[in-house]
Amino acid sequence: MSSPNNRTFSLLCVELGSELTHSLFIPSWRVCSPCPDITVQLESELSRLREEQEIMQQRAAKDRAALSSLEDMLADSRHEAVEQRAANQSLQAQVAQLQTNISDLQEKLALETAEVRRYASQAAALNQQVTELQREVVNVRFNHARATEGQSKIKKEKHQIPNFLDAQPDSTWNGSSSVETKQTSLLWHSFKLRRMSLTHWTH
Repeated sequence: MSSPNNRTFSLLCVELGSELTHSLFIPSWRVCSPCPDITVQLESELSRLREEQEIMQQRAAKDRAALSSLEDMLADSRHEAVEQRAANQSLQAQVAQLQTNISDLQEKLALETAEVRRYASQAAALNQQVTELQREVVNVRFNHARATEGQSKIKKEKHQIPNFLDAQPDSTWNGSSSVETKQTSLLWHSFKLRRMSLTHWTH
């Protein structure tokens, strides 16, 4: 009779043998036999499968870590893309605002340039007027000086008329012709004074 441990081991061998039949290509009638060689082979195969399972688990863990890292990188890339789009929109808005400001400044500059030209034209006209006024002032001063000089000469001539008349001998004024001669002399001196006055004022 076989012991209970042997029966349990035989059952385990049968179950394990049915699972490993396809991988080991061992006929089922040989697996069911509690043969020491089969036990060694099963233990070796089980050890190999465990090693492969451990390797697969390690690879799966590495793949999961790599996948998690890639997912994190993808999430970061998406976040950066969203931020970049927002930054681009903000930059485009700033560029549009700057273009508007530049257009406004160009319009103001054009208006100020036109105003400066208008002021320059007015300044040139005023400068010409000032030059003409200065010329007129010089002419007025010159004419005033000539007129003053002429008036001095006229006054001098007026003072000389009585002396001229007194210096004439009495025989010059005797007779009926003396009065006419005196009047003629006075008229002549008066004409000279008027002529001198007109000459000074017209020049």
